[in-house]
Amino acid sequence: MKTVFISYSRSDSQEANKITAILKKLKIDYFEDVKDIQWGKDVQKEVKIALADCQAVLVIVSPGSVKSQWVPYEIGYATALKKRILPYVTHESIEIPRYLTHLNFAKTLEAVKNAFTSTWAQNEMISRAEKLDEKLEAKYLEWWEEQNHARTDGDVRFEGLNFWLDRRVFSPSLRLTYSSFFASTFLNDLEGKSVLDIGTGCGALAILAAKRKAQKVIAIDIDPVAVRNAKRNVTTFHLGKKIKVYNGDLFDTPDSLFDMLEGKFDVIVSNLPIAIKANAWSHLDTDLKLLLEKWVNFLPKYLSKTGVAYLSWASFGDQQLIKNILSNSGFKIKEFEENTFGVRWQLFEVRQSER
Repeated sequence: MKTVFISYSRSDSQEANKITAILKKLKIDYFEDVKDIQWGKDVQKEVKIALADCQAVLVIVSPGSVKSQWVPYEIGYATALKKRILPYVTHESIEIPRYLTHLNFAKTLEAVKNAFTSTWAQNEMISRAEKLDEKLEAKYLEWWEEQNHARTDGDVRFEGLNFWLDRRVFSPSLRLTYSSFFASTFLNDLEGKSVLDIGTGCGALAILAAKRKAQKVIAIDIDPVAVRNAKRNVTTFHLGKKIKVYNGDLFDTPDSLFDMLEGKFDVIVSNLPIAIKANAWSHLDTDLKLLLEKWVNFLPKYLSKTGVAYLSWASFGDQQLIKNILSNSGFKIKEFEENTFGVRWQLFEVRQSER
């Protein structure tokens, strides 16, 4: 968790160094691209994750940043996430960009230093950051429900692609959740493989799998609205010959309906509801324990001997429940974790046990 995100133009590297020197001296953790984005990493993804995690964005306003493409993007993204924006203006004569004119700004490094040593910073930035994980986790679902309710129909950007999203369908956007992105990072080396996407939503993971050279992809969702949404995106990406989208409950249907699956799968990815009592999932009307048990019982029939299944989870989900069900499943389990939004996101890798 980085408390402060430094937004600046590379032409202002010297000013950024002066800012970071102040933050280091005050022991305030910060995100700076040259320090925190590793060689070979996707810059846009790393920036989005850092903006979601930070408490505030300190933007160096200069002739260089006004012309920059990245700085306005970072400020816009941070504003959408309701982050505190802290403008530091380096030139008296500069025309402040319209998106910052309503904010109070610092004009000197001394003013920056004084602000970070103030009671406000101690109470709101430093001490809050220490308690952030537990507070954000407790509030995450409430925040997610508010953001989800405010959504409208339209495009959402995910993994470099634009997906049309019905506001009633789960959004994979990194602005709201990490579960879809986390699962997508494991959908690699798919050439010639068959993939089953359970709980496909808008079809994002299924489409990514197809674009990553999977030979066959089947996407299924219990929600007819999500199925229509997924089919629309599959058509948009001209992947109708490779991806089949179905509406149904794989875990509670007669065997005849399973014929559509056409055999076993090399990869099964499942982004199931983690907190089933949330209003957004109330239409499912099911028991979480029963849902997970059905998922585990489903795998032996449709996961190939050398195949792998992925299940998304998070720390706000019932940890004891998920551990009990997976540990008693007879499968070989590996757990992966990432932290963002103050939440510990989990991905369980499930494979057939070696006999």
